[in-house]
Order: sequence, then structure tokens, then C-alpha cells
Amino acid sequence: MKLNLDLNPKNVFLLDACGAVVSAAMLGLVLTTLESMIGMPSPVLHKLAIAACVFAMYSFLCFWRKPDNWRPFLRAIALANFCYCIYTIILVNSHYDALTALGVSYFVAELIVIFALVTFEWKRSNRHG
Repeated sequence: MKLNLDLNPKNVFLLDACGAVVSAAMLGLVLTTLESMIGMPSPVLHKLAIAACVFAMYSFLCFWRKPDNWRPFLRAIALANFCYCIYTIILVNSHYDALTALGVSYFVAELIVIFALVTFEWKRSNRHG
């Protein structure tokens, strides 16, 4: 599957910010109320939700400010998202025995989406034009 890299950089930040808001809401509001069905402890979910909120604020700020030299800002959020994925993998691994199939499924799906976003952001930040 070939990624379409024609998306305006400003809109890539908006896409990232909206995705981070969805993640924050899922982790901090939805999954915490379903903790027994997910298996991940609420304090862990809250930490991940806080990270997603910080990423959303950063990406919304980049979207609104429209930096002329946007590439380092896009690389920064791509790197932050990548680190978030590594941290999530570590948390899933350390809480694996407590996670339900639904919990594992959620985190696997989230990781797939975020890794795809990281790949897209990194490629877009390295493309000229």
C-alpha cells in the first residue's frame, strides 16, 4: 500500500492532534470505566491519556501557528509518537497477565494506527515540497 504524501503539512498536524484527542478520550474516559473488561490499571491508562493530551496540544499549536519551517516540528511529533508506542509496548508487556483479549486487541489496534501515522509523518517530513 502506497502512502499519499500530498497532504498539506498543516493538515498533518491537525490529523495528528485529532488522533491524539481520540486516544486521550479512549484511554482517560472510556477504558478507565471498562478497566475490568480491559485489564490495564486506571493509573496506567491515565498516564497514557496525559501523554496523548500533551501530543494533541503540541499538534494543535503547530496547526494554528503554521511554522514556515515545519519539518522539525513534524519530526518531533513523529518521534514522540514513536516513543509513545515503545512505552505502550513496555506497559502491555509488563501488565500482559492482567490484560484481557479485549485489552490486548485495543492496544494492538492503537499501535498499528500510531505506527502508520509515525511512518506517514516521517516520510512527509523528509519529502521536498
